[in-house]
Amino acid sequence: DENGQASVTLISANPLPTGADSGFVTVTGETIDENGAIISASSIVLFSGQTQVQMIDFASDSNFVIADGGNATFNFKVSDVENDGPIEGGSTITVSTTVGAVSGDVNVTMPDTQDRGPKTTLFSFTLSDNEPAEDPPVPPIPGTVSILVLSPNGIFQITISGTVD
Repeated sequence: DENGQASVTLISANPLPTGADSGFVTVTGETIDENGAIISASSIVLFSGQTQVQMIDFASDSNFVIADGGNATFNFKVSDVENDGPIEGGSTITVSTTVGAVSGDVNVTMPDTQDRGPKTTLFSFTLSDNEPAEDPPVPPIPGTVSILVLSPNGIFQITISGTVD
């Protein structure tokens, strides 16, 4: 423009970048000024693909058992299938239960991240017996915990079952 500023829209298509670090690539743009000098700028961009959710240290086909007054912490990974990296910024992760109470990473909105590590792909929640020591005692109550991810790259849900005493 008249101030010397330029903008571009990055549109991706196959073939996607290879050798990317969990989907992170460096995009470089160049132009020349009025004197013919090269002006260059680079930025790291995250290429994120189809959404996946994986339970860590807990087989999703297993059943949880929460003892009376007890709790258990569950770790899970939310990433993209293609790069095993973070999902797109603005995506949401919601953990809900039909029995007991959940706390921890239960309502997360993903930032537009250039980071790696905890809270970009690794999350956890704790499932607790929210009515300990009922009088009279009640039998274990069956229920489920669901992890729902809403992302421009896809909606994904995983549900685990078990009982809370």
